[in-house]
Amino acid sequence: TLTNLSVTDDHGTTNTTTDDFTITISGSLAPGASTSVSSAAIVLTQANFDTGSVVNVASDSGTGGGTTVTASDNDTVTLQQNPSITLDKTHQQIVDANSDGKQDAGDTVVYNYAVTNTGNVTLTNLSVTDDHGTTNTTKDDFTITIAGSLAPGTTTSVSRAAMLRTQSNF
Repeated sequence: TLTNLSVTDDHGTTNTTTDDFTITISGSLAPGASTSVSSAAIVLTQANFDTGSVVNVASDSGTGGGTTVTASDNDTVTLQQNPSITLDKTHQQIVDANSDGKQDAGDTVVYNYAVTNTGNVTLTNLSVTDDHGTTNTTKDDFTITIAGSLAPGTTTSVSRAAMLRTQSNF
Protein backbone atom coordinates (compact mmCIF):
# COMPACT_ATOMS: atom_id res chain seq x y z
CA THR A 1 0.00 0.00 0.00
CA LEU A 2 1.28 3.44 -0.98
CA THR A 3 0.89 6.54 1.16
CA ASN A 4 2.17 10.13 0.91
CA LEU A 5 0.83 10.26 -2.65
CA SER A 6 1.31 13.30 -4.89
CA VAL A 7 1.42 14.35 -8.52
CA THR A 8 3.69 17.18 -9.66
CA ASP A 9 2.81 18.85 -12.96
CA ASP A 10 5.22 21.01 -14.97
CA HIS A 11 2.35 23.27 -16.12
CA GLY A 12 3.33 22.73 -19.75
CA THR A 13 6.71 24.43 -19.34
CA THR A 14 9.27 21.65 -19.30
CA ASN A 15 12.26 23.96 -18.88
CA THR A 16 10.80 26.11 -16.08
CA THR A 17 10.10 24.92 -12.56
CA THR A 18 8.77 28.18 -11.13
CA ASP A 19 5.23 27.39 -12.31
CA ASP A 20 5.19 23.69 -11.40
CA PHE A 21 2.45 22.64 -9.02
CA THR A 22 1.87 19.62 -6.80
CA ILE A 23 -1.44 17.94 -6.06
CA THR A 24 -1.45 15.99 -2.80
CA ILE A 25 -3.61 12.87 -2.88
CA SER A 26 -5.23 12.07 0.45
CA GLY A 27 -5.45 8.53 1.76
CA SER A 28 -3.58 5.51 0.50
CA LEU A 29 -3.48 3.32 -2.59
CA ALA A 30 -3.72 -0.47 -2.29
CA PRO A 31 -1.66 -2.73 -4.58
CA GLY A 32 -3.25 -2.90 -8.05
CA ALA A 33 -5.54 0.07 -7.35
CA SER A 34 -5.46 3.42 -9.12
CA THR A 35 -6.83 6.88 -8.57
CA SER A 36 -7.19 9.98 -10.72
CA VAL A 37 -6.78 13.66 -10.04
CA SER A 38 -7.11 16.67 -12.34
CA SER A 39 -5.22 19.90 -12.56
CA ALA A 40 -6.80 23.30 -12.65
CA ALA A 41 -7.25 24.73 -16.13
CA ILE A 42 -3.99 25.82 -17.74
CA VAL A 43 -4.17 29.03 -19.77
CA LEU A 44 -2.78 28.56 -23.27
CA THR A 45 -0.26 31.16 -24.42
CA GLN A 46 0.60 32.65 -27.78
CA ALA A 47 3.86 30.72 -27.64
CA ASN A 48 1.83 27.49 -27.37
CA PHE A 49 -0.08 28.33 -30.56
CA ASP A 50 3.09 29.44 -32.34
CA THR A 51 4.66 26.02 -31.66
CA GLY A 52 1.40 24.18 -32.29
CA SER A 53 1.30 22.15 -29.12
CA VAL A 54 1.65 21.98 -25.36
CA VAL A 55 3.83 19.20 -23.98
CA ASN A 56 2.95 18.61 -20.35
CA VAL A 57 4.98 16.34 -18.07
CA ALA A 58 3.76 15.04 -14.71
CA SER A 59 5.41 12.83 -12.14
CA ASP A 60 3.90 11.03 -9.22
CA SER A 61 5.36 9.72 -6.01
CA GLY A 62 4.30 7.64 -3.06
CA THR A 63 5.80 5.73 -0.18
CA GLY A 64 5.39 2.03 0.41
CA GLY A 65 7.42 -0.51 2.36
CA GLY A 66 9.78 2.24 3.51
CA THR A 67 10.67 3.18 -0.10
CA THR A 68 9.61 6.19 -2.14
CA VAL A 69 8.55 5.25 -5.68
CA THR A 70 8.06 7.59 -8.62
CA ALA A 71 6.88 7.50 -12.20
CA SER A 72 6.29 10.10 -14.89
CA ASP A 73 4.29 10.51 -18.05
CA ASN A 74 3.68 13.24 -20.58
CA ASP A 75 0.79 14.34 -22.69
CA THR A 76 0.96 16.43 -25.83
CA VAL A 77 -2.00 18.64 -26.67
CA THR A 78 -1.97 19.48 -30.38
CA LEU A 79 -3.32 22.96 -31.01
CA GLN A 80 -5.06 23.95 -34.21
CA GLN A 81 -2.96 26.58 -35.96
CA ASN A 82 -4.93 28.86 -38.26
CA PRO A 83 -2.56 31.28 -39.97
CA SER A 84 -4.46 33.95 -41.88
CA ILE A 85 -3.65 37.36 -43.28
CA THR A 86 -5.50 40.23 -44.96
CA LEU A 87 -4.27 43.11 -47.06
CA ASP A 88 -5.95 46.48 -47.47
CA LYS A 89 -4.42 48.53 -50.28
CA THR A 90 -5.32 52.23 -50.39
CA HIS A 91 -3.89 55.25 -52.11
CA GLN A 92 -3.04 58.74 -51.03
CA GLN A 93 -4.05 61.85 -52.94
CA ILE A 94 -2.77 61.97 -56.53
CA VAL A 95 -0.14 64.70 -56.79
CA ASP A 96 -0.60 67.01 -59.77
CA ALA A 97 3.07 67.10 -60.75
CA ASN A 98 2.71 69.61 -63.57
CA SER A 99 0.11 71.77 -61.73
CA ASP A 100 -2.31 71.72 -64.66
CA GLY A 101 -5.29 71.09 -62.38
CA LYS A 102 -6.15 67.69 -63.80
CA GLN A 103 -5.05 64.11 -63.41
CA ASP A 104 -2.78 63.17 -66.28
CA ALA A 105 0.44 61.41 -67.20
CA GLY A 106 3.36 62.50 -65.04
CA ASP A 107 1.28 62.83 -61.86
CA THR A 108 2.22 60.59 -58.92
CA VAL A 109 0.38 58.45 -56.40
CA VAL A 110 1.52 56.71 -53.22
CA TYR A 111 -0.04 53.38 -52.21
CA ASN A 112 -0.42 52.28 -48.60
CA TYR A 113 -0.68 48.64 -47.54
CA ALA A 114 -2.23 47.58 -44.23
CA VAL A 115 -1.32 43.97 -43.42
CA THR A 116 -3.40 42.35 -40.66
CA ASN A 117 -2.80 39.00 -38.98
CA THR A 118 -6.32 37.53 -38.76
CA GLY A 119 -5.12 34.10 -37.63
CA ASN A 120 -4.04 32.65 -34.29
CA VAL A 121 -0.28 32.25 -34.88
CA THR A 122 2.47 34.85 -35.14
CA LEU A 123 3.46 35.49 -38.76
CA THR A 124 7.03 36.06 -39.98
CA ASN A 125 8.74 36.56 -43.35
CA LEU A 126 6.13 39.13 -44.34
CA SER A 127 6.05 40.94 -47.64
CA VAL A 128 3.68 42.75 -49.98
CA THR A 129 4.00 42.29 -53.73
CA ASP A 130 2.30 44.81 -55.99
CA ASP A 131 1.75 44.51 -59.73
CA HIS A 132 2.47 48.25 -60.17
CA GLY A 133 -0.87 48.64 -61.91
CA THR A 134 0.04 46.33 -64.79
CA THR A 135 -1.80 43.06 -64.29
CA ASN A 136 -0.58 41.48 -67.52
CA THR A 137 3.14 41.88 -66.92
CA THR A 138 5.40 41.07 -64.00
CA LYS A 139 8.48 43.00 -65.14
CA ASP A 140 7.50 46.07 -63.12
CA ASP A 141 6.15 44.26 -60.05
CA PHE A 142 7.76 45.23 -56.77
CA THR A 143 7.93 43.64 -53.33
CA ILE A 144 8.10 45.41 -49.98
CA THR A 145 9.66 43.27 -47.26
CA ILE A 146 8.18 43.83 -43.79
CA ALA A 147 10.69 43.46 -40.97
CA GLY A 148 9.89 41.54 -37.80
CA SER A 149 6.81 39.53 -37.02
CA LEU A 150 3.08 40.15 -36.75
CA ALA A 151 1.14 38.86 -33.75
CA PRO A 152 -2.47 37.71 -34.12
CA GLY A 153 -4.94 40.59 -34.23
CA THR A 154 -2.34 43.21 -35.08
CA THR A 155 -1.83 45.33 -38.18
CA THR A 156 1.26 46.86 -39.68
CA SER A 157 1.30 49.44 -42.45
CA VAL A 158 3.85 50.05 -45.18
CA SER A 159 3.94 52.27 -48.24
CA ARG A 160 6.01 52.71 -51.34
CA ALA A 161 7.55 55.82 -52.76
CA ALA A 162 5.43 57.80 -55.19
CA MET A 163 4.60 55.90 -58.36
CA LEU A 164 4.74 57.84 -61.61
CA ARG A 165 1.48 57.55 -63.53
CA THR A 166 1.84 57.07 -67.29
CA GLN A 167 -0.68 57.60 -70.08
CA SER A 168 -1.58 53.91 -69.95
CA ASN A 169 -2.92 54.41 -66.40
CA PHE A 170 -5.66 56.75 -67.66
